[in-house]
Amino acid sequence: EDLTYDQATKKINRLQVIDWNLFDYLSIGLMSHGDSGKFLTADCREKHIEDFCSEFSGIKFPGLLGEPKIFFLNVCRGERQNKSNL
Repeated sequence: EDLTYDQATKKINRLQVIDWNLFDYLSIGLMSHGDSGKFLTADCREKHIEDFCSEFSGIKFPGLLGEPKIFFLNVCRGERQNKSNL
């Protein structure tokens, strides 16, 4: 899904109602555009990757406290512009 900033926030909040004690880890995949340390939502708002990952801390998700959290991030751009020989 290509989520707006508000939709992404709501989806994370909805995940909090799951009984995470039933699981051994959390795995999330994210593909987006963005700059170094940030990604863009569908409505072109920036979200910092560190802030996104911290959403899944033991504070909001106590069942995940001490459990592995795996994030697969593919965020285009970074600090350098793409160089092409084409």
